[in-house]
Amino acid sequence: MSYPDMLSIAKTAERCMEEGIPLSEKALRRFVKDGSLPATHTGKKALIYFPNVLEFVKRGNNPCERPENVGGIRRVQA
Repeated sequence: MSYPDMLSIAKTAERCMEEGIPLSEKALRRFVKDGSLPATHTGKKALIYFPNVLEFVKRGNNPCERPENVGGIRRVQA
């Protein structure tokens, strides 16, 4: 199936599955929400540029680079 380069999260997950890239829809939503994977938001829908997904997979997701307060919760030092 032929896809455009700009896709919804659901269609991006579908294309990833067809191309053998191990990214689920849930994982894509999480990466878009925390800013690891860039997306363009149109209303409630997020659109992902597929070459960015390929670059994201190539460079990997380093959890050490994520901000500590993702989702508004901050770590408390004991």
